[in-house]
Amino acid sequence: MYIEYEHTELKSSLTKEVKKEIIAFANTNGGKIYIGIDDDGNVVGLKSIKDDIEALSGMVRDGIKSDLTLYTNIEQAKINEKDVIILNVMEGPNKPYYLSDKGIKPSGVYLRYGNTSIPASEEVIKKMIIESQNNSFESMVSQNQNLHFEYLTKIFEEKGISLSDEKLKTLNIINLYDKYTNLGVLLSDECPFSIKCAIFEGKNDIKFKDRKEFTGSVLKQANDVYDYLNIYNRISSNIVGLERIDIRDYPEYALREAILNAIIHRDYNYTGSILSSLYDDHFELTSLGSLVKGLAIDDLYFGVSQTRNPNLADIFYRLRYVESFGTGIKRIIETYENYDKKPLLLCSENAFKITLYNVNYEEKALKYLKQASEATGLLTVSEIMDATELPLMMDYIDVLQIGARNMQNFKLLKAVGQCKKPVILKRGLSSTIREFLLAAEHIMYNGNSQVILCERGIRSFDSDFTRNVMDIASIPVIRKYSHLPIIVDPSHGTGQRYLIEPMAKAGLVVGASGVMIEVHNDPENALSDGKQSLSIPMFKDIMGRLNRFINHSDGNF
Repeated sequence: MYIEYEHTELKSSLTKEVKKEIIAFANTNGGKIYIGIDDDGNVVGLKSIKDDIEALSGMVRDGIKSDLTLYTNIEQAKINEKDVIILNVMEGPNKPYYLSDKGIKPSGVYLRYGNTSIPASEEVIKKMIIESQNNSFESMVSQNQNLHFEYLTKIFEEKGISLSDEKLKTLNIINLYDKYTNLGVLLSDECPFSIKCAIFEGKNDIKFKDRKEFTGSVLKQANDVYDYLNIYNRISSNIVGLERIDIRDYPEYALREAILNAIIHRDYNYTGSILSSLYDDHFELTSLGSLVKGLAIDDLYFGVSQTRNPNLADIFYRLRYVESFGTGIKRIIETYENYDKKPLLLCSENAFKITLYNVNYEEKALKYLKQASEATGLLTVSEIMDATELPLMMDYIDVLQIGARNMQNFKLLKAVGQCKKPVILKRGLSSTIREFLLAAEHIMYNGNSQVILCERGIRSFDSDFTRNVMDIASIPVIRKYSHLPIIVDPSHGTGQRYLIEPMAKAGLVVGASGVMIEVHNDPENALSDGKQSLSIPMFKDIMGRLNRFINHSDGNF
């Protein structure tokens, strides 16, 4: 079965619309276009494949700019005895690619997003042009030539360095034509970029305790933000013998390096602010701009780095704000070596976020779960609600679970895709089988192949007798079209205690690899889901009957 997703597009016939798909793949991460297969994955074939190949070649050659012929490959294939064209499109080096008759504007430039091709915004087009021309933001001439450097002069004087015009040229703040560069803008008192800080009460962003925006030279912002956050970076004290040991919620080095990393490495082609958020249990710092092209998150853990703004980094280095290039992230991670909770690094196409964890904050529930696991030898499973919870859970949980309401939370799917823990993915309340499989594909695409699917029922118009409709048919369908194991959850699937055993048996008969059952020590007085929970004696009885049911079967499940 063929399914459309991020790197695959299906077309039942050749039309001019295929040019948009080609452009989208070339401007993003490449992909394949199958012509002769409809949107549902059915092979319909082409009646005149030679004419279609000739027409397609013309579209690539004449209908798209810049030239993509070197980065595309047209294949003729037989699938189910029918003629199909397979067009392989590589990511192109000369972005943006665009429709010849539309030009370089949103109606002519397309990007691949999920399983659709969308027009690129003017800001994204501008970014692609800059990257293609190898013009870094900091080296371009500033539109504002009326700049002042009072704070920069003060910092240099404190270091015993005079800030003459020659020095400004040496530092690339002024170019060869005596014009201020964008680097000058960043270091000037008129810098238009800012850092927005928010202090929250609790573990979410519902209630503010304080918020403040910091402006001025990026050097001033670095100092001011660090001082501001340190006010809230509380100290906990432990007495060891006669000695008192003070421990900050967040290691000062890690906090400082996170701020400097955000300022030095952000993409200043975006006009938004760096966002700093401090909660009771963690701290998040989000800067605009993904990793420099060619780098991956894993590279940062090895100390591999490539700065987007080398001249800005050089000034911070000269002023001894940073010790050496490329070591910041690695050393942040090293400061957490002796703690269970590790820093979390996440990046999207347009942003980078680092999360630091409060080393003095205790999550007792996870510790209790870990202790129970160690006492019984059983593995632990816990639902993860947000990507920021991942580092905390990594040290306590054996298997992560993504609940039905988060099945299409792509930020969370990407985060668990970048970790090495097995994941139970529950089917969404109103999700189709195709959407269910594509959500699993998103996790695997980001590097984690240890995915377990869970059929837990879908919504229906009839809720008088059952909480959901347990889609038993989905199990053999998924077993036919996917290699992933699938388990069944009759507790959520029915919402009724008396239906758990028969539906568990039904799931096993049609091919489920396992059963997930809700158990409570006192179901009648449970705060939630008591009607669908078994008591411990009930669970023991039902599991005995299920095991006998399996053992007495013909061995097909």
